[in-house]
Amino acid sequence: MEQSGRINDTMVVIMSDHGESLGERMVYKHNSQLYDEQMRVPMICYVPGQAARRIADYVTTVDLGTTILNLAGVDCPREYAGVSLLPLMRGEPFTHPPIYGEHVIVAESIYAGPEKAVEPESRKYMVVTQDGFKLIYNRNFFNFELFDLKNDPREQHNLCDRMPEKSGEMKRLLGRFVDISGLLRPWDADEQKFFRGQGDDEDSD
Repeated sequence: MEQSGRINDTMVVIMSDHGESLGERMVYKHNSQLYDEQMRVPMICYVPGQAARRIADYVTTVDLGTTILNLAGVDCPREYAGVSLLPLMRGEPFTHPPIYGEHVIVAESIYAGPEKAVEPESRKYMVVTQDGFKLIYNRNFFNFELFDLKNDPREQHNLCDRMPEKSGEMKRLLGRFVDISGLLRPWDADEQKFFRGQGDDEDSD
């Protein structure tokens, strides 16, 4: 790219779609969790003319399409859920909205045996705010976990009962996401298709 001169007019993005559990919480691969070992991924963007910087804000892979279009000078369709990360790349003032995630698994994992399967039929949601707090909701058991990612990056200490005001704030944010995502889900969405041999991955992000 450098020898041809195309590095001067080409954007390069290196990113992963998900992380991997390597035995944390007795879980392996990426089949069942919304903890950061599965949810946090690298995102490296090279943009010609942009100074190098490390961004500490919490962002989402959903932002990537919007960001690429924005960098190419193309307006994003209104239905795009992501936001452009261009202001962050430029060092401009910008506050990213809360990060939401959903995990659905409707059959035993194809990667882990029964002894490592966690809740073989489950639906879980999460929200991360820019102050570093993360709430995970397990709908099967109506269970909530609240973590302070900045002070507890391994998510070992559930603060849900110890921080009722923060928990309540996060639950309201997540409740709106659950309501809206359920309302907008296509009527013919079939989350079990991957387990009937019609797909090649079990992810449902």
